[in-house]
Amino acid sequence: MLNCRELVQETTANPDLLEGSRLRLSVRLHLMMCRYCRRYVRQLQRLLALLRRQHDSDKTCPPETVERVLAEIRQAELKQPDPPAS
Repeated sequence: MLNCRELVQETTANPDLLEGSRLRLSVRLHLMMCRYCRRYVRQLQRLLALLRRQHDSDKTCPPETVERVLAEIRQAELKQPDPPAS
């Protein structure tokens, strides 16, 4: 099963994984047991939806911006200590 750091890396590297039923079994299992990662995934989904909505509404948010924001999230996650064990 994935640990928290692996889940963050997996979902940040592949945000499409969060859409619909694409969640892999290992991600689903971890999310069922870890409230910290559930919160992280919800926040990431909201951020991606907001960026996409902004881009669709006025075309000011190019796909490169989404990628840049995700890269910044990845970097910030590498600097954070692991959350408490779930």
